[in-house]
Amino acid sequence: MTIARDHNVDLRPDQCRMNVITTGVPLSHLMDRQFVVGDVLLRGLKLNEPCSRLPEVACIRLVSALVRRCGLFAEILEGGEIRPGNVARPR
Repeated sequence: MTIARDHNVDLRPDQCRMNVITTGVPLSHLMDRQFVVGDVLLRGLKLNEPCSRLPEVACIRLVSALVRRCGLFAEILEGGEIRPGNVARPR
């Protein structure tokens, strides 16, 4: 994970409180665009920034590591199934 490499922070998936965790996906490129992950059609709405409460919940200092890579709020346009290993791709 880039956060581990760039900030020497070991962040487990259960600590970041996200619904879907991605690797190597430029989330800013999905803003205002439709994209597919598994069988799910989504539309990128807004980039998410880390909340100030996250260090309390995760018990580590990581807010600066997550700036501009914290996530993307997305609207589900068509539901379906997302499985580990599915690729996020523009529609």
